[in-house]
Amino acid sequence: MRLIFIGFLIAAMPALAQEADTPPVEESVGFSFYIVQGPSLAVIEEVMVAKGGGAGADVWQVSASETCAVALSATVALPKLIGKRNLSQSDVEIWETMLDALEAYQQRHVAIGREAAAAVRAASCGAETETEPAQTLDALLEPFREKSRQLDVETENGRTLGVTLERTAPS
Repeated sequence: MRLIFIGFLIAAMPALAQEADTPPVEESVGFSFYIVQGPSLAVIEEVMVAKGGGAGADVWQVSASETCAVALSATVALPKLIGKRNLSQSDVEIWETMLDALEAYQQRHVAIGREAAAAVRAASCGAETETEPAQTLDALLEPFREKSRQLDVETENGRTLGVTLERTAPS
């Protein structure tokens, strides 16, 4: 039994050594804020759509270098409400619930970006032959970009997850 375990360790050593030499994905996740205001939730939602209605696939970017360095850069854009005191308490509660849902929804896109970075790292750092880096990177990232687009479509840009300022719950 010990010989089998030792044999396994010897066989796994090159892969373990390569994994130890491979730098981790460098991750930079931040927040940006855009100002919204209005006399009602309906107006505020219109302003949000006009200012911040970017696609989820735009939340993250992955880059890779020839030295196996992979980086994930993600920015979660959230609205900052000006004049909240002009809203009713129930409207403020709807706003805060929507804001929590929006952040959670955007974090789902960031998680897809993390998956993409891990896939690029696994593919780039284990490759034995050199191919066109930009083409390879785009090819590796496309399924993850599609996954972000699908998240947008399936959730109506987060609407079915609570990213709405309507007074009634989304269906």
